[in-house]
Amino acid sequence: MHFPGFDGFHILGALVWGFASLVALLVVLALVALLVRYLIIATRAHQLYIANNTPSTPAAPAEPVVAPKRTPKTPPAV
Repeated sequence: MHFPGFDGFHILGALVWGFASLVALLVVLALVALLVRYLIIATRAHQLYIANNTPSTPAAPAEPVVAPKRTPKTPPAV
């Protein structure tokens, strides 16, 4: 008996499409996992870098900063 619209190539095409979709999903999941792993490792490396390269006490200024004396733009009135 023949069913209209039913063909072996439709089933084969659906199987190929399903397999390709599964492969694409696995690729996307692998890329997301690699990105998350990279961000976690980079964050930890940054924390270690900051911990090892930050001075323990801030350096004191050599001499206090004094603002220069201001001169008026107009001469004083007589």
